[in-house]
Amino acid sequence: MKYIISITALFLMSLGLYGQQQHQFTQFMFNKNYYNPAFTGARGVTSITGIYRNQWVGFDGAPISKMVSFDTPIFNQNAGLGVQVSNFNIGIMDSWGANLFYSYNIRFTDKISLRIGLGGGFNSLNLDFDDPSLNIDNPGDPSIMVGDDTQVFTGNFGIGGVLDFSGFYIGASAPAILENTIGEDNGQPAIAEYKRHFYGMVGASPQLSENVSLWPTLLVSFVENAPIDFDFNLSLLFDDRFLVGSSYRHGGTGFAESIDFNVFYQIVPSFGIGAAYDLSIDEVAELGSGSIEFLARYDFGGGAGISGQGTGSGKTRLANPRYFF
Repeated sequence: MKYIISITALFLMSLGLYGQQQHQFTQFMFNKNYYNPAFTGARGVTSITGIYRNQWVGFDGAPISKMVSFDTPIFNQNAGLGVQVSNFNIGIMDSWGANLFYSYNIRFTDKISLRIGLGGGFNSLNLDFDDPSLNIDNPGDPSIMVGDDTQVFTGNFGIGGVLDFSGFYIGASAPAILENTIGEDNGQPAIAEYKRHFYGMVGASPQLSENVSLWPTLLVSFVENAPIDFDFNLSLLFDDRFLVGSSYRHGGTGFAESIDFNVFYQIVPSFGIGAAYDLSIDEVAELGSGSIEFLARYDFGGGAGISGQGTGSGKTRLANPRYFF
């Protein structure tokens, strides 16, 4: 655990300055409502998704993310309802979050629609200063009250929208609008806080042949006092059962943070599994063995497959397959 203090300190600095505060997922295209509540229920089928991510494998105290998400269409596909529970560990920090999402779909024509989404929930952040391996060389940070543990509860809400036309979509969101403070200020002006995040997402699904589709997806994120980060993923879908792709992740001040690889296999129409590996190409590459991520998704009622149009079963489960995945 020799890196616990360093990596936790980096996270705490990021809360008030510039860094990544929300979960980072390579397979973001399978969990869109985490970034934008307007995607809730957009696949048109009730589903549950679980994701596990181990970032910077081999780096002691490195980030580990776990998330379970449930969403379903309601009101005859005109709205969506969802809930997410997440856990994030980094060093001596343990954070839990729970959020409820709602979306409503406004149909202008058969090919053009606008989804509006709202989300809200709470987060619990705990710092375990009772860890026996913890050694604080310079105590006295006014934003952290050192004791057996320090726990903070915060609430937040967010909004988002997605415009879809002819198989192409573009979305924008602010999933956490409030900038909650963290820790004890003790009269000091500088304390840690969650910064407001803004996301943009663009995607399409052009058909290359009868059995092959191209799936480009771009996720852009912006946080105050930080460079604009983005993930660009390009995947190929074969026979609506197997997907393979790669991403370029730009982050920080370097040329790139990582090159990522992802696969997803629809085992049966109602159940599929996915995996991803991030090959770090920045300074972190010297400290670990990249990042790994695993995903599983179950669709109720027979399933919708990857594209939402079935997986060779002869059934079309999704009324509105434009949002993919």
